[in-house]
Amino acid sequence: MDSPNFDVGSKSAVRRRCTTALHPIECVGRVLLAACLLGLLLTTLVFLARSFGPRPSYAVEAELIFESTRVAKGFALYVDPARGAMEEGAPASRYFVLYTPLWPWILGHLAMPSIASVKNIGRTVSILAWLISQIVPLWIAPKGKRTAPAIASILGACLIFLTRNAPAGTPDTLAAALAAVGLARAATKGRVDPISAVLFTAAPFMKPSCLGIFAGAALVCVVQRRPGFLRTLGAGLATFIGFCILCHGLSDGKWLRDIAMSTGQPVAFSRWVVEFGSRAVVLGIPHAVIAFLACRRNVPVVVVVPLLTSILWSTFLMAKVGSSTHYWHEPTIAAIAVVAAMARDGVAFSKGGRALVRGASLVLAATVAGISIFGMLKELRSYDEHHRAVDALARHCKRAPGEVVVSTNLDVELDLNGRLFVPEWQTSFLVRRGRFPVDAWRDDLRLPSVRWIVLDFDLENPPSNPLDLGRVSAFGNELRDVVRENFAFDGTLNGFYLYRHM
Repeated sequence: MDSPNFDVGSKSAVRRRCTTALHPIECVGRVLLAACLLGLLLTTLVFLARSFGPRPSYAVEAELIFESTRVAKGFALYVDPARGAMEEGAPASRYFVLYTPLWPWILGHLAMPSIASVKNIGRTVSILAWLISQIVPLWIAPKGKRTAPAIASILGACLIFLTRNAPAGTPDTLAAALAAVGLARAATKGRVDPISAVLFTAAPFMKPSCLGIFAGAALVCVVQRRPGFLRTLGAGLATFIGFCILCHGLSDGKWLRDIAMSTGQPVAFSRWVVEFGSRAVVLGIPHAVIAFLACRRNVPVVVVVPLLTSILWSTFLMAKVGSSTHYWHEPTIAAIAVVAAMARDGVAFSKGGRALVRGASLVLAATVAGISIFGMLKELRSYDEHHRAVDALARHCKRAPGEVVVSTNLDVELDLNGRLFVPEWQTSFLVRRGRFPVDAWRDDLRLPSVRWIVLDFDLENPPSNPLDLGRVSAFGNELRDVVRENFAFDGTLNGFYLYRHM
């Protein structure tokens, strides 16, 4: 590939080139790029190693750990929220299953029936899938032409907005890995074949939002109708039907209902502005530039169209309440695949174009390094603070056997009780739409076994963020009178507001 044609090899190699044919400015650029990439790689390795165990579970991971643990213990995964799950005592666990039953089923059968085991297995699978998704697209380019796609892969892998989801026991990276392998195969074959169709179709069944690459690949397949088109279409359709039957059987027919309930948060322009906004510099603009260059240079549509559809899909999803920056993992691996395809096909740039691409690559690398190195180190420091806060809560919130702590923070609930009760964030939206049995939730809070309630806001000054910005807690509205009637304010501790059952 004529451009960027960066070699980020050893220092001696860089020095040797600098003393022979390279212009001094180009030499400095390569050294700076190598320094940014090396700093990113080292920081990312430290981040992953340090995050594997101590990283607190964010809300989605906590829910999936809880669901997988139920499978590991032999309990039913799907329950009626009106009745609740009572296997481990009162109050009941009332929830809708996130995504499909596949991830909890996989983890529940791989792990021992404990929170720690499920968490460790889930994070191991997630990190391995994340590595696969970043490395596999490089196969599209032949040996000797992988420098540019390797640079793109390092920048994508080490971007904090994507990296922080790698050590999380969620199916996002596994879905992305399936799409990445399918895309690499399709690019190598020059068409969507039956095996790649199976992989593309399987990805959304692991994580329903992983639709961007699937949609692009399906569009290319239908429009091109290359030889073997019917076999490819049949393989994709058979995979779709097979997974539907499997999910139906694992959920007793409830999986589509629960997906709609647990992920049906609204979309809003103000949310899109907040989530997309300034992050477009690294999540959006670089992907669009790569797509533009690929379209101008007639890169095969089998990789370009999936990049375009995944960009459009991820951009739209930024408007959905509950979306996150790791949704850009899919278009990022598609962008790496496009860069690899350009390298393979020997796409040429003019001398000025090469200089522009090199300069843009250095600016992007410096931007990613500045954002990510600082962000990873800051996140690592927050882990100890969180665990100290949870330990302090455990000591302060005295409980007799069978008594529990209810919290808006699911990691606190999981740590202190070993299970979850009602996922407050998503359920608050359902309550407002009349799609959750709020009276049963209210009755649960009146039980003597609910000894403590731990909120992340003051009940007397509940958050007033508008619905489209994502946080309106039922504790500050529909449950507020029940808490006031049955609990006494016990003070604050490390930013948490504590309420003790009277």
